[in-house]
Amino acid sequence: TYTLTASHTNGRTIQKQVTVKPAEISIASATVQDKTYDGNQDATVTGVEFTGLVNGESLSLGTDYTATATFADKNVGDSKSATVTVTLKGGGNYTFAQSGNTTNANGTIRPLPVVLNWETTSFTYDGSAKTVTAKVSNAVDGDTFTLTYEGNTGTAVGNYTAKVTGLGNDNYTL
Repeated sequence: TYTLTASHTNGRTIQKQVTVKPAEISIASATVQDKTYDGNQDATVTGVEFTGLVNGESLSLGTDYTATATFADKNVGDSKSATVTVTLKGGGNYTFAQSGNTTNANGTIRPLPVVLNWETTSFTYDGSAKTVTAKVSNAVDGDTFTLTYEGNTGTAVGNYTAKVTGLGNDNYTL
């Protein structure tokens, strides 16, 4: 709100208050960064395009607005929908039109490569089945893995191939 003052040469002064309202803008599109599976739905917004900006102005992420995004779910997939919410930093020349401050964007969640730390790599034959163990050092909390023998029971001398199972939901890759 501004106060305008008009003065006449005869000394008479007139004042009038004038209000300049923010221009309404809309979100045209948004982009989110692809990520590797981490067990969370969080997405990182890399940019937002607006319509309704005046005189070729632009708004900068972090300076003029903040943006957060959430994928529809936490699992691996291509072109996954994410909801983007934009908040304008206070006191600016713009406000959101009635269409609101959210939009959708698509991003990809890639599988997390599993890192196996083998605890048992060999043992001496004694006629009994043995267990080969490994720990996954980078699994997301709550996700479990199982090692099984590929082929026979492992009671005879020889080389065996262990097979990792239980990766679930394609969120992991070897």
